Amino acid sequence: MVRTLVAILQATEEAHKNAAATESCAQQTQAAFKAGGTKALEVPFRTLGQLAMQELMSNRDVSASMSAFDKYIEKDKLNQVLSGK
Repeated sequence: MVRTLVAILQATEEAHKNAAATESCAQQTQAAFKAGGTKALEVPFRTLGQLAMQELMSNRDVSASMSAFDKYIEKDKLNQVLSGK
């Protein structure tokens, strides 16, 4: 289930990125790229991805599925890995 949600999120995010950059805002995208290269596009697309995730997580079904995934995480082992032990 989680893999499916991630795949949907990635596909949706990619579609929105492409549409925004190549259709709705083509002139602005070109100007930003000329002025700042890929870094100029990184922040807006990161923000778009964050917004997409926020919208996705506001769905009760998705939130419940993500919460259920928590039971599969071995928190003690994860904490050891994150702390470098």
